[in-house]
Amino acid sequence: HLVYARDGALYHRRYDMVEDRWSEEEDTTLRYTGSNEDGPHRGDPEVVVDRQGRPHVLVGRSYAWKDNGRWLTTDSGLHRDHALAIDPAGNLWGVRRGGHHGGHV
Repeated sequence: HLVYARDGALYHRRYDMVEDRWSEEEDTTLRYTGSNEDGPHRGDPEVVVDRQGRPHVLVGRSYAWKDNGRWLTTDSGLHRDHALAIDPAGNLWGVRRGGHHGGHV
C-alpha cells in the first residue's frame, strides 16, 4: 500500500503481487483546508492495513479508512510528528511524539 499527497489531496494505491501491477489511484477524500495543523502538507502520510484488509491513512490531523469501497474520514485529534500502528489485538493506534499516552484512534 502506498499513500502520497499531490495538489492538496491524499491518494492511495495498492500493489497486487499476483497481477504484478499497481491499482488505479484512489482519492482518500482527505484535503488540505488551509489550517496549519491538517492536511497532506503536514508531514509524511502513514498507511496501515487492518485484519479485514482495509487501509487506514493518517496525515496531519486527518485520518481516513476504506470500508465497503468508500473512504470515511474523521479528525484524528493528533497534530503532527506521529505514526499509525496496529497492535497484535487489531487495535489501531495513532502514536504521538514525546511519549504521550491515549493515542488510540
